[in-house]
Amino acid sequence: MKKNKGVIFLFSVLIVVAFACNLPSSQPAVAPSPTDGGGDGGVDVDATLTSFALTQEALGQNPPPVQPESTATITMTTTIIPTGTPSIPMVSVSLGTNCRTGPGIVYDYLTALLVGEKAEVVGKYTSVTPNYWVIKKGSYTCWLWGKYATVEGNISSLPEMVPPPSPTPTATPTATPTNTPIVGDLSIVDFWMAGNFKIVIRVKTTPANSLSGNYQYTIYSGGSQVEQGNCTVPGDEGACNANYAVSGVESIQVVIDSANSIPESNEGNNSMTKNCDKFGFTCN
Repeated sequence: MKKNKGVIFLFSVLIVVAFACNLPSSQPAVAPSPTDGGGDGGVDVDATLTSFALTQEALGQNPPPVQPESTATITMTTTIIPTGTPSIPMVSVSLGTNCRTGPGIVYDYLTALLVGEKAEVVGKYTSVTPNYWVIKKGSYTCWLWGKYATVEGNISSLPEMVPPPSPTPTATPTATPTNTPIVGDLSIVDFWMAGNFKIVIRVKTTPANSLSGNYQYTIYSGGSQVEQGNCTVPGDEGACNANYAVSGVESIQVVIDSANSIPESNEGNNSMTKNCDKFGFTCN
């Protein structure tokens, strides 16, 4: 009886040690209760030792290795945003405009910027109103009056230009005396706006019927030439209908016989300048 109790005690100690080490273990066998008849209590020592041996074998096994979790690699894609190229200032016009060697009609004519064309702007001249743009058109670098101009692009970095020296006036050729005296004169009497705002020029021949042929007229707006055409010399007085239409408030200058193709007794009455107001329908 004492031998059996010792075995049971040793088995109990071993089970407590196994639980204290936190190792996986088999469910411990429950000792059978003693029989009602007294005796040895019915403990099977061989079975108990066998169970202990199996428990120790289970405790001795290494746990399966833990597989590491896979780590996803995130590849960052850099999006490159292209840098915009600064726009080159370009100019266009709503009405064909002459381009000269300087700002004004005293400078030589080089070319013209027509409706539908565009040219690069390389400079500006803002000391007058309307201002002037210095442009490149073909092989020319010239000054364009800004009245009818529209510029697209960044103009803040454009240099402020200094006008070149005014050209030296060309000496008026001395008329060669002829045996035929000049007996007639062509003069501008007036000009105004018609119902469509186009310029109408009234011209007079003195004495009547003393001159014949055609004369050239030129119209300037704000100092820039806007039209040139031809009309018939009237016998007495007659109107010449131009194609230029006033678009706002403009300083209009009209010059007749601008090519000096008609010999006259007085060349000083061929020009007239007025301020024309489309909205007030007046030229004063």
